Amino acid sequence: VVLKQPRNVGDFIMGACGCDLLVSERFLHLYEHEELGGIEEVLPITVVRMGTTKAAILLEPPKLYGLYLCRSLTQLKYEEMGIDWGKPPDPDYCRICGPGGGAKGGWWRSRERVVVDQSTWAGEDLFFAINSPGTILLSEKASQMIIDNKLTNAQVIPCEEAEHNFLKRFTQQSHSTPK
Repeated sequence: VVLKQPRNVGDFIMGACGCDLLVSERFLHLYEHEELGGIEEVLPITVVRMGTTKAAILLEPPKLYGLYLCRSLTQLKYEEMGIDWGKPPDPDYCRICGPGGGAKGGWWRSRERVVVDQSTWAGEDLFFAINSPGTILLSEKASQMIIDNKLTNAQVIPCEEAEHNFLKRFTQQSHSTPK
């Protein structure tokens, strides 16, 4: 991996190297110390370049690890999440991996919160719910570890406050007039 801003590497880095996320050695030690679960695979990542300046190139590369997280059978309760559907799910959508995702599962514009069906949760600490593969969910224990240790470059949002509007940036009116 190439770090463009090597002085500002956080404990979490999203969307790099094909893994679910990259993490610092600090996070990995805390995860193991707390005996958390949910990581399926850990890959050491080689930093091949540190920035573009002579000073940055001389910095010691951080130890980073790529993680693949558990794809859990945990399900979200879409009917309790305050969903604004762009296209509601068809009656015959897949009851395991849907709704959402397009096609028969429909698609949603926004949600007011995340609601986990506790009867489907097997106790993982970091995971993706089967019917929400793009949202990393945390147990209370994992959330507390991140907060207590002030891990950087991540924000823990309680499920009841996890609102999201996919179209917000496209629907907000600009205050400036185009020229």
